[in-house]
Amino acid sequence: MTKRMRIVLLSAVAAVGVGLVLGCIAVFGLGITQENFEARSETFEQDIVTIHAELDSGDVKLYRTQSDEIQVLYYDNENHYFTVEERNGVLAITRKSLPWYQDPAGWIQLGGREYDVEIGVPEDFAGTLEIQSTAGSVQAEDIVCQGAQISSTYGEITLERVTSNGALTVTATAGNITLREVASAGGAQVKNTAGNVYLTDMQCEAELEVGTTAGNVELNSVSALRGIQATSSSGWVGGTGIVCEGNFSASAYSGGVAFTDVRAEDIRAETTSGDIQMWKLQGQSIRLQAAAGNIDGSVTDGRENYTITSYTASGNNDVAPGSSNGEKILELNATSGNLRFSFNDR
Repeated sequence: MTKRMRIVLLSAVAAVGVGLVLGCIAVFGLGITQENFEARSETFEQDIVTIHAELDSGDVKLYRTQSDEIQVLYYDNENHYFTVEERNGVLAITRKSLPWYQDPAGWIQLGGREYDVEIGVPEDFAGTLEIQSTAGSVQAEDIVCQGAQISSTYGEITLERVTSNGALTVTATAGNITLREVASAGGAQVKNTAGNVYLTDMQCEAELEVGTTAGNVELNSVSALRGIQATSSSGWVGGTGIVCEGNFSASAYSGGVAFTDVRAEDIRAETTSGDIQMWKLQGQSIRLQAAAGNIDGSVTDGRENYTITSYTASGNNDVAPGSSNGEKILELNATSGNLRFSFNDR
């Protein structure tokens, strides 16, 4: 056996040994069992102005309750990770654990419960939500509030049938974001760092900003009165059924852009390295630009309505010039890619 192989073998044995020791300490030495945790509940009058939940670890669920009171159910033990208190109209729910090597029970969740905190929100709740989990997921269903800020560092965020009568902000660092049947009377920002963003049946009465650094963005049946911006640095951006009275822009730096059935005043799509596919567009001005990729698309009306500019430095250009005095603008530009576009696509 060579010296290198002996080193590899010893390293592997050491790693397994350390894992077994830590496992034995966690399970037997410290007695980490589900029985360590017990369910505890508290109720509060619904004159709360803000529900503020901040967890260093653990999953959070918000749901609509038929009660007139805010209901808080959480799981705790003798270490008292949780603090639940009302002060000056703010219901504060916090969870703080010791470092994992001092208190593994605070970080290891065994079976028996799906969420660490469950918050029942009355149907006519007139306050705002501030929900944050560092290592855990956040889920909200059938909630009406006056504004919401939802965030998770290492966990997924899922909102279903949530209505915000004010601004809505949803952010994640490492985990997917999914919004279904969500409405915001104010502006909405949905931002991710390392994860996908999925929006379905969403309405926003102001501007909607959606983006991720490393992941995909998918928008289906989404509308915003003042415009939509959808971006991805490393991933694709796409969807169908987009409606906004303002501007719609979609961009991907390392990935493609693909949308069908988009209606907006101004439509823009841009890629640095990826194809653009934009079908059944309706807009006064349409500008599609790809640095290294093909451009394919269509509009629902005739060629005669457009003043067309099309150019590719390296590729085929199948888009013939249109009317020079059309009321609408169509600009197609590619540095290295083919151009294909059709009209009267209904």
